[in-house]
Formats: sequence, C-alpha cells, structure tokens
Amino acid sequence: MNLFYQLEQNHIISNEGEFQMNLRHLWNDLSNVLVNRLEPRIIEKHDRCGQSYYEVYDPTSQKFSSLNSEKEVRAWLDQRY
Repeated sequence: MNLFYQLEQNHIISNEGEFQMNLRHLWNDLSNVLVNRLEPRIIEKHDRCGQSYYEVYDPTSQKFSSLNSEKEVRAWLDQRY
C-alpha cells in the first residue's frame, strides 16, 4: 500500500466522520427547534422606571400576555399545565 493511497483513505474516512457529525448536529438543532416551539416563552423586561415585568407567550394558544411579577408567571404556568 503506498503512502498516497493511505492518505486518500484517511481523508475519505475523515470526511465520512465529519459528514456523520454534521448530520448529527443538524438533527439535534432540528429537534431543538421543534421541541422549543411547544415550550412557553418568558422574557423579563423593564419599563422606563426600571421596574421588571414579564412578557409570556403560549405557543399552543398563540397568545401573549404581560405579567407584573414572578408570582404571576408561576400562576400562569400552573394554569397552563
């Protein structure tokens, strides 16, 4: 077996491994997107005075709400589940 043939075979194996790794990353990213679409979204924001409030989104009902406290967010989550 000559050196060129060995290098060529190593490159092919390396490319196959790289392809499988890229395919696995693509699958993981796609899975995360699909799963995360069903998860509620909660974003903490601040008004002009610096007070915190929360914008929440329920993807199953496609409704947004604005809540004033973490306690309200917890109640919203409990009601949702």
